[in-house]
Amino acid sequence: MTPFLVVGHRGAAARAPENTRASLKAALDAAAPAVEIDVALSADGRVVLLHDRTLDRTTSARGPVRRKRWDELRRLDAGSWFAARFAGEAMLDLDGALDLVRDRARLVVEIKDALAVDAVLAVLSRRGAERAVTISSFAWEALAVARRRHPGIDLAATVKRLERRDPVAFAVSIGASALHPNRALATPAWVERAHEAGLSVIPYTVNGAAELDRVLRAGANGCFTDDPGALLRLLARRGLAP
Repeated sequence: MTPFLVVGHRGAAARAPENTRASLKAALDAAAPAVEIDVALSADGRVVLLHDRTLDRTTSARGPVRRKRWDELRRLDAGSWFAARFAGEAMLDLDGALDLVRDRARLVVEIKDALAVDAVLAVLSRRGAERAVTISSFAWEALAVARRRHPGIDLAATVKRLERRDPVAFAVSIGASALHPNRALATPAWVERAHEAGLSVIPYTVNGAAELDRVLRAGANGCFTDDPGALLRLLARRGLAP
């Protein structure tokens, strides 16, 4: 039986400021077998870790990330918003994330739009990391572009709760390996249809026992969580620890 895959969401977003070195390290220290990050592009084309389009929520700066160069971004405080003890925590780029994660866990790179695809693939190619990474996205056109650019890259379609398109049909059409749905979508029937198409189902974001039990009953192959250590302990109590 394939182990239930626990994916640290934005690192370990419940334990440290998301998408930073501290958060990735917290996920790895909790023995998460996979770690998810969000990426965006700086003004000079650097692939940086950031969930939002703007810097307002998680850094000491304001405005769109694409208006600042990497040498400016790397000097920002990306930790104080979360807790005082993380004051001065720096932003991280994709190279830094690969340095930290690739030898210890699989890296899931969430791309927000097709504009970032070529830059992400260039980093992976330069680092020889194509096999260590899964590219995922809500922007399915970005996945289609990634497949055209790199026929062998591992892809997963992220699925919003109110998605009107057919995620199974799309994932099959681009040769994706998995669906990453909102956990509310992960009913037994939904998961069964994906499995029949040869797709793994890894819902987001599962942070409690009731949520975990629901996706387990549905037959999900894993889940994203803000606290991988806590989720792994829940799995252990159910005799399901990987």
